[in-house]
Amino acid sequence: MLKCISASVRSLVIVGIFFIIGCQKSKDHVLATIDGKEAITVNDFNIFLEKKFGQDASKLTFSEKREYLDLIINDRLKWAYGIEKGYDQDIALDMESARHSILLNKARDQYILNHFITDANVEEYQKSLGMTINSQNLIVRFNDRRESPATLSKEEAKRKADSIYAVISPRNYDAMAEKFSDFKNPATQKGNTVLDKLIIGQVPYTYEKAVLSMKPNGISSPVEVPGAFVIIHLVSKDTSTIRNLEKAEIAKFMKSKFDDMDQFMIRPFHITLLDSLYLSAKTEISEENILMLAARLKDCVNVRASVNQFTVDELGRSLARFEGGGVTVKRFLENYAAGVFVKFTSDLITQAVEYFCKTLLVEQLVIDGGYLETEEFKSAILFARQNMIVKKINDALLPGSLEPTESELHTFFSRNRYRYRTNGAIVVSEITSPDISEIHKTQENISSGVDFEKAVETIKSKDKPTAIKFNPKVSFNFRTRNELAARALKMDKNEISDIFIRKDSSFSIIKIINRSEPQLLSFNSVRKKIENDYLAVAKMNREIALLAELKKRWKVVIYENNLQAF
Repeated sequence: MLKCISASVRSLVIVGIFFIIGCQKSKDHVLATIDGKEAITVNDFNIFLEKKFGQDASKLTFSEKREYLDLIINDRLKWAYGIEKGYDQDIALDMESARHSILLNKARDQYILNHFITDANVEEYQKSLGMTINSQNLIVRFNDRRESPATLSKEEAKRKADSIYAVISPRNYDAMAEKFSDFKNPATQKGNTVLDKLIIGQVPYTYEKAVLSMKPNGISSPVEVPGAFVIIHLVSKDTSTIRNLEKAEIAKFMKSKFDDMDQFMIRPFHITLLDSLYLSAKTEISEENILMLAARLKDCVNVRASVNQFTVDELGRSLARFEGGGVTVKRFLENYAAGVFVKFTSDLITQAVEYFCKTLLVEQLVIDGGYLETEEFKSAILFARQNMIVKKINDALLPGSLEPTESELHTFFSRNRYRYRTNGAIVVSEITSPDISEIHKTQENISSGVDFEKAVETIKSKDKPTAIKFNPKVSFNFRTRNELAARALKMDKNEISDIFIRKDSSFSIIKIINRSEPQLLSFNSVRKKIENDYLAVAKMNREIALLAELKKRWKVVIYENNLQAF
């Protein structure tokens, strides 16, 4: 056990951590060293940035790179400190769970996502990502979750959508949508026929595939999206908004999208993979031992902790067997995720055991493919281990016993009053146009006595179209950060601004309609927030002090030329 090793040997372990990390990629440019050893390379930096923030280092400024490098250095110092303190000794179960997740994610990428993120699909997406789609959408909802307001089953909704599609056309689309669409217009309570402006990359994959294959004024057959079928009326496409991204960036974006809004697309493939492995492995469930487990867990709260309440014989009993492995009571309890069960019935435990068997079989599929020997897996495991140790350090910085006194909370409140104010509110009217000459004419009209609200109408002409717009009410609070808010915050009620330029290169004039200043909240109304903020500041100060101490013990050197160069 590492806790039993002498202090001198433990110091060698810490030095070894720095040495191993630094030498793994000896040909990389070194960005920083810790304790005189190569510790953080360009490759380390890129892995950290990708795993924690999903960003690309090539698009960062030098100051941003430096901030991220400081985060890596801090994590490495905490990691070494955690090893020294023995925080790595009680993470075996957590590491097993991390290994489980890494292998399952690899299986999903390799056996499922690779069927969607193909070269052909990436190339298609490269030509369309960011495109603006102007369309109308007739929506037929189905009940796909417990809280869904829809009453139709998926099959019933599909039949309804098919029957609508059989008679719909561009000429009668509005009438059909008003009558049959489940997406209602709040004003009329009829089906919504308003034109939707949608962006490729921000709508479900199935919708994108359908609309990209359509021509303007076309009608799609029913398209399944999460919780509904949609009949699309494509009005127009705007290709000027397409984003110019490399194929690697497109593939990464597609993966993140399948992890989020497009999960419904890959779920059937995931289920099929699990079921096929389960059947081919000839899995057998032990009903007798599941009944025993259900009886023992009847009044249990913490399942993982309950392991100690079972005998060695009970823990070794088999809940399921399959070719090449199985699940014992002990293994099941140690991998149990809190919150899975409302109550411990034999049926629910059986379902959980079956699913656990399926995930173990998927793991084995990836292992048989040699994944454990790859640098990708070793890097992922190292990253997970480091994160767990760093988390333990962060948790230890603020022990549960720390409770601020009322006097300390009042002092903190008094010194940080800016945190505990209402947001305030500003309401403005705005005149805006991309044409500076139109804005100048409007300003002249206002100066001559024309009301702000009517100034736009005086320059509009039936013979010549204008791009000028009047927004009668634009609201934001004192915390809003944009060029409109920045200008309005300096003005008083009823004051009219000079002409100023917006970020989109258009020009604006604003008038302050109403202004409500932020008000200080009472101590009692925000007491809980004050306490949370106090503890957060205390934790931050302890972290700063710990890192300062560690940097004295283990000298950190940053190679800014290398950081600038990549």
